[in-house]
Amino acid sequence: MSERKPATKFFTLTLTPWAYVTIIALLIVPFLIAVLYSDRIYAAYVRTYVGRDVQHQFGFRLERKTMYYRKVQRLDVFVITALEPDGVLAKAGVKNNDVPLISYHMSDVDFYLRLRRSQKEAIELRLINVDEYEDWLKTGDAYSLFRDRERKVVVPQQ
Repeated sequence: MSERKPATKFFTLTLTPWAYVTIIALLIVPFLIAVLYSDRIYAAYVRTYVGRDVQHQFGFRLERKTMYYRKVQRLDVFVITALEPDGVLAKAGVKNNDVPLISYHMSDVDFYLRLRRSQKEAIELRLINVDEYEDWLKTGDAYSLFRDRERKVVVPQQ
């Protein structure tokens, strides 16, 4: 009589439990980092890829300038520089050393995304000269803001 051979197993779990924990951790940790730092990762993406294209398309550069609000709070303010005379922003009325505004100065990421939105519609930008803004930061109160110093320009749909 013939002896029966045992059935072959296709998959066996032979690793120690610590190996499984390590493998799971190597899969979960990058996911958690991506979730926890998604805003920073997105901002880095916008600065690296979108920002470069927007600067080229609209003919300008942004430079970071350190300023202080009432000599206490340190701020990184982004200033429009190196405008190309025939660029889209220069034609709209933007000048060198302008600071884009929202309620205070606009971040570089917000500025890039707002300019990118001009592909679908005309956009309005509020601007102030860097010297006037720095002067306001030193002496201005939060209620007056800079309504008497700001100017508005419209960037046409691209």
